[in-house]
Amino acid sequence: MNINIRIKKGYALVTAISIGGMLLLLAISLFTFISNQNAGINVIVNGEAAHFIAEAAISRSIVSVRNSLADIFANNGNTKLYELLTKPELKDTNITEYLNDTWNQDLKAFTKEIDETASVEVSVWLRDFKQTEKENTQWFDPIAKSGFVVIEATGKYKNGKRTLAVRRKMDI
Repeated sequence: MNINIRIKKGYALVTAISIGGMLLLLAISLFTFISNQNAGINVIVNGEAAHFIAEAAISRSIVSVRNSLADIFANNGNTKLYELLTKPELKDTNITEYLNDTWNQDLKAFTKEIDETASVEVSVWLRDFKQTEKENTQWFDPIAKSGFVVIEATGKYKNGKRTLAVRRKMDI
């Protein structure tokens, strides 16, 4: 009789260890799953924050770019940019340095208020400019061209990074 009790206790011990092992594996699997889900959600949230930073940067810079370009054609702006725009050939060019670029400093200060890891950079490009008048048998304007002003903003927040761009048609 004593042997049967020991055998029953042995089965109970083996069963308890087996159930405990299965519960441990289940807990480890659940912890791993939740950790992966948390990491994925953090990547998404940080990417969205970077997107909003880039969007705010574009919104902030559109008016400044528009005013800077209007000043150039009113003969109040940067003469180097005016010379660039009036060349017959105009390749894709970053014109940020030619504009009244105060928004990048303002945006850098703004992002540091949000978080030390946040940053943003805005650049303005002239892209895809083509001459619109090419018929040289008649009078034509050699500097008449059409293309796009592109404002690009790259926002970064922790491990998230997003680049947004706005294209506006421009005729010279």
